[in-house]
Amino acid sequence: MKKKFIQVCFPDSILTPIRKGHPWGFSKKFSPFLKELKPGSWIQIQNSHKKTIGYGIYTPGELSILKIFWHGEDFDLKLLLQRLHSRLSLREPLWKITNSIRLIHGENDYIPGITIDFHEKVLVTRVYSPYLISIARFLQRYVIQFLSSKLDPSSLSCYLQIPNRISGNWNYKKKFQVWRGKLFSKLKIYQDEIDYLINPTFQKGGIYNDIRNLRTYLLENKEKLTGKVALNLFSNNGFLSKVLEKIGYSEIDSLEYNSNLIENAKENLNPKIHNIVQLDIFKNLSSFLELNKKIYDLIIIDPPSLTSKQKDKPKAREIYQKLISFCLPYLKENGFLILCSCSNRIHPQDFERISLETFKKNMVYVKLIEKLKPELDHPTIQEFPEGNYFKVFIYKKGQKI
Repeated sequence: MKKKFIQVCFPDSILTPIRKGHPWGFSKKFSPFLKELKPGSWIQIQNSHKKTIGYGIYTPGELSILKIFWHGEDFDLKLLLQRLHSRLSLREPLWKITNSIRLIHGENDYIPGITIDFHEKVLVTRVYSPYLISIARFLQRYVIQFLSSKLDPSSLSCYLQIPNRISGNWNYKKKFQVWRGKLFSKLKIYQDEIDYLINPTFQKGGIYNDIRNLRTYLLENKEKLTGKVALNLFSNNGFLSKVLEKIGYSEIDSLEYNSNLIENAKENLNPKIHNIVQLDIFKNLSSFLELNKKIYDLIIIDPPSLTSKQKDKPKAREIYQKLISFCLPYLKENGFLILCSCSNRIHPQDFERISLETFKKNMVYVKLIEKLKPELDHPTIQEFPEGNYFKVFIYKKGQKI
């Protein structure tokens, strides 16, 4: 894969974030200097003295108009593959416990706008700009080569998926493509000794992996988190609910809105233990709890991202506070409350502050037990604070203040 780089000089005043290693060049600042270029062009980014500070791809129509794939003067694709190899190698411990791993985590692996997930025998590549498809194909070929030491590459199928939530005005008709191999609607993944059937064509890329740290914590601390009755809000495909069953919970209410995810959960979960409910949680949680009249030993709140834009933050804070406030009266004394957030504009400190303010407002004493660290396949990097988006806080409820 040969690339011709177009040299473009930018004012020093807008280059500071890139010098510090940020993977984006924002449209508001960089678009005036790129208008004459062809979309998808590789740019050699230079300062006002024509010194090269990085290389990236021009992706117009998006918040980040430049995706920076390399910082520094010297670059070729071999260097990119060497770095990719080192990032893939960081996942090595995960192969001992699971066959479902995020191999490329976008900007947090210095590969902006691209994720690649592996599930049993399928690679699912997601791109967040149409102009990244060719580089995604190139990187996927190397990932297949990397995996050859772990499995037969001829048995591997590869899919392209276009996420529903993408930047810009991208009218891409084929949201899903089979790039190689067969189309599978069911795969069996596992974590430790727990098997689970999944559909690899579902939209949400991190659906099986971004909360693995919580599943692991529950399995490793089952004596600490004892109980019988649990509520799993935004239960997704239900994998986490199966972990709750594994650690001893015998009555588990799993609430989810998406009908496909509901069906996935029903296929995997024992109906004698699991009550799977399709519900618009944002609108109808309070009514459900009042009618259900259960007191729970453990409640998990894990809503989808609530902040697609910076201006969404106040509304997101309000939603988090409502969800927590609705649940607190139905959590028994000494029960466990697990709060998760994947809203990328709500930083960990903000999320903790929202939680503590809500506890105080409800006059309930709640003790923080644990803040979980990101999984190896969901790394965060200092240069990209926006990528530190997934938070898991575990609390234990005490008496009313």
